[in-house]
Amino acid sequence: MSSLARDASRWPPEFSEFSVSIQGLRTGEPQPWPETFKECEKQVSALMGDVFEERRPLRNRHALSLMVEELVLQGHGPQLFSLFVSEIDSRISNILSRIYASLSPDLTFLHAIAEGWAAFRRALHVILQVFSYLERHYVAYSSEVSLVDVSESLWLNQQKCLGQQFEAVLLHTLLQAIQLHRSGDTTREHDVQVVTNMLSSLGIYHDIFEQRFLEASAEFYTKESAELSSALSVDAYSSHAERRLREEDGRASLFLVEASRQPLLDLVRFHLIGQHVDVLSAVPSLRSLAEARKTAELGRLYTLLSQVDKLDVLRLRFVEAVRDSGLHLLAQLQEPSEAEKKDGKELKGKEFTAQLFALKDAHEAAWFFAFNRNPQFSLGIKEAWEKFLNHDVEASRKVTRFLAKRCDSLLRETKSAGEDIEAELANVMVIFRYLDCKDYFEEFYRTDLCKRLLTGKSASDDAEKAMVQKLKDECGQQYTHKMESMFKDVHLSRQTMALFNADAASQEEVAKTGLVFDVATCAAGTWPQSASAEQMRLPAVAANLQQLFSTFYKAKHPGRNLSWISSLGACEVRATFTVNRPSNFVEAHLPTLSGSPMQVEDEQEDSSPVSSHAPRAWPDYVFKVSEPQAWILLLFNGRDSLTVQEIAEATALGPEELQRQLLALYVNKATRILLRQKDENEERYSVNFDFQSKLRRMQVSQIQLTSHPKEEIAKVEARVSQDRDHQIDACIVRIMKTRKELRHNLLIAEVSSQLSFKCDPAMLKKRIEALIHREYLKRDDADHSVYIYVA
Repeated sequence: MSSLARDASRWPPEFSEFSVSIQGLRTGEPQPWPETFKECEKQVSALMGDVFEERRPLRNRHALSLMVEELVLQGHGPQLFSLFVSEIDSRISNILSRIYASLSPDLTFLHAIAEGWAAFRRALHVILQVFSYLERHYVAYSSEVSLVDVSESLWLNQQKCLGQQFEAVLLHTLLQAIQLHRSGDTTREHDVQVVTNMLSSLGIYHDIFEQRFLEASAEFYTKESAELSSALSVDAYSSHAERRLREEDGRASLFLVEASRQPLLDLVRFHLIGQHVDVLSAVPSLRSLAEARKTAELGRLYTLLSQVDKLDVLRLRFVEAVRDSGLHLLAQLQEPSEAEKKDGKELKGKEFTAQLFALKDAHEAAWFFAFNRNPQFSLGIKEAWEKFLNHDVEASRKVTRFLAKRCDSLLRETKSAGEDIEAELANVMVIFRYLDCKDYFEEFYRTDLCKRLLTGKSASDDAEKAMVQKLKDECGQQYTHKMESMFKDVHLSRQTMALFNADAASQEEVAKTGLVFDVATCAAGTWPQSASAEQMRLPAVAANLQQLFSTFYKAKHPGRNLSWISSLGACEVRATFTVNRPSNFVEAHLPTLSGSPMQVEDEQEDSSPVSSHAPRAWPDYVFKVSEPQAWILLLFNGRDSLTVQEIAEATALGPEELQRQLLALYVNKATRILLRQKDENEERYSVNFDFQSKLRRMQVSQIQLTSHPKEEIAKVEARVSQDRDHQIDACIVRIMKTRKELRHNLLIAEVSSQLSFKCDPAMLKKRIEALIHREYLKRDDADHSVYIYVA
């Protein structure tokens, strides 16, 4: 008994009953093996029969392996090797005979091959354990092959003896099973895996299978892609192609050797993607996907086409899709028909800018999320936007006007709740960068800025200055010089008004009127508005206040002249609607006279509690109206009704402006101060003594006549056109002063490259002719296409 057995008390209880015995080392010469080689051969044959027939082996494999070892040691390795080869060859012959008996073109034959090969490999594994000593100490030294290689070589030889029909049926059923697997039938997946492994082990995978498999795959995907590319949408087809690639990659892992993976995937990409690039990158499909913000689908297209090196095609087609989307949107800016106007189908500026920003966001999302932030795609999108925004001059000018109006609505105090001003202004700046006619935007923006500053409607001075700074960063200091001067004028105007309010003599005169007024003084060359040639006829009280301020201002600034713009003024009037009213139906209440140079500060809204029920009769009402409307209402203090002709004579307003001012006083039911009576002979307005409202303080909305915006736009465009003429003239003179002499085509090209806006060659020729007429240039006597600078 060993010491381990004596110390069993230290072992766990479950091992306490076991004991270990150690035999002594055998010494001396090994005893001769009792069995002969013939007995070994008999036992090997019996063992192989048990193993290959999958019977439970009754022989002692350990004893047999010791017998093999002893025989190898005694020098009987060649005989044992021959015994192994003959026995294995015999067993393989039996297996292949059974397989050949089931030869047929259906998948049962493939299953028989798979089962036969699997059984052979299992049996061989057991046999090799018995002959392991032979392989290590004889086969390894006598040849370069192993017993496995020998066994597989025997199988291959036996298989070839079965003829070409066996091999042909094998390939047919194998490819048939793979095609069924592609169709979703996985019942033969294991058989295919076993058989392809068999071909690889036998060394005939590349010779008889790979090329046939790739040809069959090409045929399959050629047919499938031809059917589906025309039947499915781009989205569905690209999804199918992506799924097929993923499936084939998994199929390669299951069935194929690693070297076949890439050829298979390349083949699938070629037939599913490369042969249908035009379908996958169709412009209408790309446009609809981008507009619907289907970034996942666009990203799939980007990935698929990158695998066949066709991103350049995708980029060109997407750029075309971007341009088509933009042109379609701009087409809505065309002058609508009368029917469209009547149906309300006319595209408004706010709607257009919202659609424009949405389109921009969609294209940016496609670039960021789908196209992997590829700089070439970013450049292409930028080029497409520049092309469609500047494609049509009239449409481009409308875009600049709508952008300026969008800025105006954002920067006014009446902005929508929760609106992200900074993000919206950033969108404006992105579109602004694409536009060529930036000078038009400047004029439209400056016109709206003027109104915001003079009426005190800006939501924030910081937001106003931040927007001007953005424009300055983009276009330079010269671009925003007038805008910055407007802010300075407002600041100086407040200082001037503070001095006026502090002047005792002036305030004494103001106090006699019982009114309070505010004036904004603006430099005529900086601000876009100018005084009309026909001045409105003012009431005596207003005229006296204007004269009082003019006297004070000219005393401070000798040599300066003031021109008043009443149309920009605002005034609060108090009205009493009673039949037995006092002599003054309307009383000017804290009027604010304005013009260039006058403007008023708005008064806070009345905080009186207001009932949400039916209108009630207040003793009086306060209306915030324009200055011309205030003077019109004051006319009704003496009479209950007036004709249009009488009002026109009293105010000296033009027909169109008078119509606009009167329209606001009667058209809105909530603020219907006047009533209108019209017959064939005359048009008359009277006081609405039945007026009632739950609000005591109200703002009278101003009306824009159809022709009024067009006139304003025409004035802006005229100013821009004049500025452009000056820029073109200066550019031509600057170039000719340097070059002295230049041919017409070269001058046109050089001027076009230096101007900040696109200019028609006909316009450049016109400006050259004007400079010749003004004797800045002259034509060469010998060649009229050459211009000479006149010093």
